[in-house]
Amino acid sequence: MNNPINSIMYHNTTNVEVALNSNSKYILDSNSDTQIDTSRDRQYITKPRTSITTRNRTYKPKNNKDRYKRSLRKIRMDTTDKHKYITNLSTKTLTQCQSKVLTKGLAFIPTTRTNKSRLNDTVQEFQRSNRLKYYFRNSMSQEIHPFRQKSTWLPPRASDDVERYLQRIENDIKELEPTSFFPNMTRAETKALRELAADPDIVIKNADKGSGIVIEDRDKYIADGKEHLEDANIYEKIDADPTLQLAKAINKFTSRMHDKGIIDSTTQNYVHFKEEQMPRTQQLYFLKKIHKNPIAVRPIVSGCGGPTEKISQLVDLHLQPHVKKIDSYIKDTNHVIDLIENTTIPQNCILATIDVKALYLNIPHKDGIEGVLNRLYRNNPNSEEVEIPPGTMKDMLNIVLTKNFFQFADTMYHQVQGTAMGTKMAPAYANLLWQNWKKDYSVTTT
Repeated sequence: MNNPINSIMYHNTTNVEVALNSNSKYILDSNSDTQIDTSRDRQYITKPRTSITTRNRTYKPKNNKDRYKRSLRKIRMDTTDKHKYITNLSTKTLTQCQSKVLTKGLAFIPTTRTNKSRLNDTVQEFQRSNRLKYYFRNSMSQEIHPFRQKSTWLPPRASDDVERYLQRIENDIKELEPTSFFPNMTRAETKALRELAADPDIVIKNADKGSGIVIEDRDKYIADGKEHLEDANIYEKIDADPTLQLAKAINKFTSRMHDKGIIDSTTQNYVHFKEEQMPRTQQLYFLKKIHKNPIAVRPIVSGCGGPTEKISQLVDLHLQPHVKKIDSYIKDTNHVIDLIENTTIPQNCILATIDVKALYLNIPHKDGIEGVLNRLYRNNPNSEEVEIPPGTMKDMLNIVLTKNFFQFADTMYHQVQGTAMGTKMAPAYANLLWQNWKKDYSVTTT
């Protein structure tokens, strides 16, 4: 998103990015012996940006200082309406600048000055990407392995036409002088952002629903989290962090899968932990359900880089095709619209919805595993298409569900019931189980 090449192109040239993308596609889709007319490419790529055309008028920037003032005026646009998305549950009173910074959202990225070393790395990556596309131009339609790890292999030089093009791009970028800096925040907002980031007494998180932001006192946040974790039916405290021991056990398990031919070498290499890349301890955090009264919390286990992350991805890969076959499956918003437009509702029909309270946390491990196995093997006429044997699938589900360890406020916990919200397979796992329950308890009335 904060690409140094794009930054330089945007501020110094006209349509350079378009030129790069279009020319790159044209060359890479061509055969090696195709002659390309590039006589006016250089003039087109380095053409200076002389005007900005809007709907009503054409604005011609006088100088960089004039551009800087225009960017600041845009930043200072009134954001009063956006303040309603900020819920301050803390005892801290936010300044106007701090509130304005938060209205930008937690995904907002401040602009930075172009780093020349990063720029050179990006240019090299751009050249490598194009050489790879040229090298594999006759096999691009082949299916990519879902667990293929990113390669660092450097392809050989492409055709003379492609190489001339890449060299010309590199030379043009080197000639650009990224001297102007156009911030997307005022100095006061930058100061406010640093104040918020350095404040140890508050926690800032997204709201559970919608696009809101919640600010809360850290002590209250931790107290609410510990209160949630006191449910002995779902959680238990443990003395030590078992992450490394679990990683070693998973390595032995995946090695046996590979030896039996259940997974190929690419998959085994992906799920296997290397000595220099052991997993991190999973962390628990909470999102506030400010749309409910009283306000509740939603626990999320951050499993990225955790010990069960890759096993969970492997399970999810084999569950997803079956989720798409259940009668209540909805792909996206357009799918909902199509269903509504093509559904005739009788006049005497009563529309109703149902919600399961804390579904993820209340699924017993035994029932959940049996429900998935029934769907994949016992009640599936095409069960032979499932590449993972039932016994191995059960073992993988057990690992993800029963080995969910995480840390919160310097204390280690073990989740003894339900599935963690945050693990990859959780949505598919819950959907398949709910489909089984719906079939078992559905009542048809006339």
